Amino acid sequence: MRRWNPNVISKRVWSDALDNWVRFKMTTRALKEIDNSGGIDNYLLALDNESAAKSNYVTKMRGIIASTLFHRGTLSEKYTKKLGYHKQPPPPPPPPPREAAATASGAAAKEVSHLS
Repeated sequence: MRRWNPNVISKRVWSDALDNWVRFKMTTRALKEIDNSGGIDNYLLALDNESAAKSNYVTKMRGIIASTLFHRGTLSEKYTKKLGYHKQPPPPPPPPPREAAATASGAAAKEVSHLS
């Protein structure tokens, strides 16, 4: 009797939310679905809770990506409700003081003039 095994590969995929590579073991079918959905971030967020719960790693990465997008304020309302986040993300951190920026640009100008 012939046995049919899934075509499982180890693959690194780029996460736009994390700005880093994420390593997964996946089937070639899942890789095709990731491409069709527009990346690993969209694919993991679109999974139903039952499918995501089958793997602890998928659940963990989905939570990290969703949390990152939520705190940036870019998580869509659909996924905000689906994943149980509050409606409004926390306010972004305040920008750095202007004095530090002015000092840094002045130091750069001094370095350039010193080399002339």
